[in-house]
Amino acid sequence: MNPGAEEVLYVAQGRGDCRVCGFSHDLAPGTAVYIPPGAAYSIENPHDETLLIVSACCPEDPDRRIVDEAGTPASGERPRLTVREQDREVIRAGKDREFRYLIHTDLGCRQITQFVGWIPQSVAPFHFHEYEEGIFILEGNGIVRVESESYPFGPASSIYLPVGVRHCLENPGPAPVRLLGVFYPSGSPGAASED
Repeated sequence: MNPGAEEVLYVAQGRGDCRVCGFSHDLAPGTAVYIPPGAAYSIENPHDETLLIVSACCPEDPDRRIVDEAGTPASGERPRLTVREQDREVIRAGKDREFRYLIHTDLGCRQITQFVGWIPQSVAPFHFHEYEEGIFILEGNGIVRVESESYPFGPASSIYLPVGVRHCLENPGPAPVRLLGVFYPSGSPGAASED
């Protein structure tokens, strides 16, 4: 349980169950889960296949702790805390990139924005954001350029970009790069400042 932080989960592989405050939520590839501050939760994998979940928790919560149970429902109404990637609208970001919001304000999340995005064969201009960004590569290969350095990335790579750092993600192609991104504080994947 995170007493003061919001946490967002994304199922990259496998199936299972996530209990949040006593309510059960099915987990499958492409499912995102919002864990509100103070909500006790647990994850169960009853299958032989590995359940791979990518998590981000913001802001850092030094009081995070293990509790005995995932809690009992406060009321009989089941809160909407999950969304499936395929149920979200595709939104354009720039001339050649697309994304879908996953965990966003419509689920009650106020501090974090979680999204999935696609980068076709292309080179983006150098830019920076007014938020910190974490990226997990779901599919594809490319190059992240940070200031004057370049680093290759591939599936299961993680990239952290502090506030104001000039960067660009390049896809030399031909297959698209598919990525999971998280912003803190909350923002839009399409909002960037160029030099």
